[in-house]
Amino acid sequence: MVTNVQFAPRPDVGTSGRKIDVEANFYEVTDYLSGLVYQYDFQVAGKVPSALYRDIFRAVDKYHGPTLFNNARAVFDGRAQVYSPSRLTINDGEPFDVYLEEDYAHHQAAPPGKGPKPFQVTLKFATTINMQELRDYTDGRHQDLERVLPCLMALDLAFHHYPASQHVSAKNSFYTPSGSRPLSGGMEVWSGLFQSVRPVKGRLLLNVDVSSCVFYASGNLLDRAPQYLGLRRPEELQLGPHGHHYRSLKKAIKGVPITVPHRRDDRRYKIRDLSPEPADRTFFKLRKDDGTEQEVSVADYFRRTLNISLRYPHLPCVEVKRGVMLPLEVCTVAPGFRYTRKLSPTQTAEMIKFTCIKPPERFDRIRNNAPQLINFENPYLKAFGIRVNPRILVTPARNLAPPTVVYSQRDVSQNVMPRDGAWNMRGRRFLQPAELNSYAVLVLDRPHPNAMAAVRRGMDELFRACSQVGMRVKPDRPELVFYPGRGGFKQGLREAWVEGSQACGSKPDVVFVILPSADASTYGEIKRLSDTDMGAPTQCMLMSKVQRGGIQYMANVALKLNVKLRGVNAQLRREDIPFLSSEPTMVVGADVTHPEPGAHGQNSIAALVGTIDSSYARYTSRVDHQASHTEIIANMEVMFGELLDSFLANTNRLPKRILFYRDGVSDSQFRTVLEFEVAAIRRACAAVGDEYAPPITFITCQKRHHVRFRPVRREDEERSRNCRAGTVVDSHVTNPAMFDFYLQAHSGLQGTSRPIYYTVLLDENGFSADRLQELTNRLCYTFPRCTRSVSLCTPAYMADVLAMRARYHRENSLFDDTSSQFSGGGGGVECPGDIVPFRPIPQRLHDTLFFM
Repeated sequence: MVTNVQFAPRPDVGTSGRKIDVEANFYEVTDYLSGLVYQYDFQVAGKVPSALYRDIFRAVDKYHGPTLFNNARAVFDGRAQVYSPSRLTINDGEPFDVYLEEDYAHHQAAPPGKGPKPFQVTLKFATTINMQELRDYTDGRHQDLERVLPCLMALDLAFHHYPASQHVSAKNSFYTPSGSRPLSGGMEVWSGLFQSVRPVKGRLLLNVDVSSCVFYASGNLLDRAPQYLGLRRPEELQLGPHGHHYRSLKKAIKGVPITVPHRRDDRRYKIRDLSPEPADRTFFKLRKDDGTEQEVSVADYFRRTLNISLRYPHLPCVEVKRGVMLPLEVCTVAPGFRYTRKLSPTQTAEMIKFTCIKPPERFDRIRNNAPQLINFENPYLKAFGIRVNPRILVTPARNLAPPTVVYSQRDVSQNVMPRDGAWNMRGRRFLQPAELNSYAVLVLDRPHPNAMAAVRRGMDELFRACSQVGMRVKPDRPELVFYPGRGGFKQGLREAWVEGSQACGSKPDVVFVILPSADASTYGEIKRLSDTDMGAPTQCMLMSKVQRGGIQYMANVALKLNVKLRGVNAQLRREDIPFLSSEPTMVVGADVTHPEPGAHGQNSIAALVGTIDSSYARYTSRVDHQASHTEIIANMEVMFGELLDSFLANTNRLPKRILFYRDGVSDSQFRTVLEFEVAAIRRACAAVGDEYAPPITFITCQKRHHVRFRPVRREDEERSRNCRAGTVVDSHVTNPAMFDFYLQAHSGLQGTSRPIYYTVLLDENGFSADRLQELTNRLCYTFPRCTRSVSLCTPAYMADVLAMRARYHRENSLFDDTSSQFSGGGGGVECPGDIVPFRPIPQRLHDTLFFM
């Protein structure tokens, strides 16, 4: 393990490129507390829903604040920590009673021993935080990021506390229903703001961005229930215990908060369950005035006792407490409840449409809303000595020149200089065209003349497009194989495989699969079978696009097909990448992807890709599945050792330098990743030979951040109103002690482009800022399946794509059939603990871009 880790210092500030000015979505924090902040642990006795914690603290602040806090305006993280700019006058660790605001009046009026029960709260001193540490960090007097993280947390909460007390909040964001838009499925999207404090050289900044979140739409539960299931009216619900919709609705409404208007109060209940019987057959014992009990149905109780005749007594009830049943139609979904499950494809498309806003509108929303919603003059900010300049920050930036994309080493007229991050291939041929000697075609449809004719025309058009870019396709034409089955696609793939082998005289290099629709489960099962059992790439195409045809679509398919067959589409000029061309260098990309929200029993997936020749366009890849939500690549030593083996096998030498782009790491994980993963890489190198220790440059790439830029001058914008491709920012908004920069390498097509945030954790190759920024930008022009620069540096982007693909390789896929019918065996890899077994990728695919 590496000890006493020191991050790479910034060597200098970049100067190459055309200078421009951009607005950045930051406000300058001109002053803040320089003394001590006191941190306390906040605990509530018993099992208390997390959603109530902020309400409990609000009651503590309101009824006990003058004595406990000395009017110091303490702030709360919503769960466990309280920060105060002065010491609290508490009996440390001694519990005290707190009544919620809505219960306080009832408690005051109730006789002794009666009325609502209080919550027992404990405040216990945890530690002090010296805010001078943060000033020393921004002024360059020390470089230890971990020492200032508590300071940043305290200031983040100082900014977040007031808006979180006024609006629905989640982490560093808060949301308002103003201007909300409906989504399908009974949901709606709210807009709001994200806010976070960031240290930069000589000062502190507040990052503010537009944020959006999906909520359950409020309204009568009977009206919402059909929408959750994709229906229109309550009459369509089939909710008998064995009804078609019962299980789906039961899952959809569990945990949803409701109010009951006929009770004439605002009390919320959470749905625990859905009754198996309808309201007119759900019985309970009602105690009468004379002390006797009578069994009545829920429907009868509402009619006799509450004078409410149910319109739908044949529908079940929701259970909110054990034995407490309420008919659907008397319940109202409470507003402000976040939807945390995975969105459907339709909802995702609607969400993107709502959140896709151009840079001028995004910055106008921030400029207009931040001063009001955060309230830069609120008492909590004043208590922490915080002052904010209300003008959005302007910072210098630069536009880096694009590289030349090489399609021929001999004919320079074939090469192209991209414009605004894009180019076209008209009249050009691939640098290394592949040969297609054998193939098969599987059509997931019933065989009928129109489909047959359309697929044959489409394949002919595809092969013409392949020929135009230099690929050679043998003239043998296997028969189309039609397979109309919904599941068990292995049978269809096997039939197509046999047909292709017989017609072409050898095993297929690729199987073309024509899909009837863009169904993710069908696509995933085809890829699982082809990537693992079949051990040969597939090229999926939608029937609608095959029928429509067109040279542009077929040319895009050819881009993917050529690299799957070990060809090279294009590369960069050697003089554009001197660091790579001067010495044998391996460029590596790595990523870890985690299970989606709500997915249980699934593992995280680590993916590595590495270059294996001097074109820096051919890659080898490895995948490993590890314990769920483990960010560190647990098997890095073995995986990286295999990349070195592939490099040696393809070039007859080992790389003399390593350039490593690591995706998916947050700031708080920098030290851990550097300690464990770099140590594993060094062990893998040492295993090759005692003297082998190539210098390593290790860079993290972050996509999930809220920093955005827009040009100040209209002439610096591209058509989408975004910054031009190649915009880099490495001053004013970057870390005061680290080697980092923001790079927007791509051309924005819609919405506001997001730059990638690169941080150099280790640099043993001695990069200058210009050399690394230019190289990273140029590598964004080498992603093989498009003729555009991409947002994320290509090696990291490939690792991201590979990790997402490996999700399909789990044994428990939707249409699982684990016996091999292509390779003659090979069961799933056994995994320890809670990891779901997965199908391994055959070695023959490792040095191909099968996942493109």
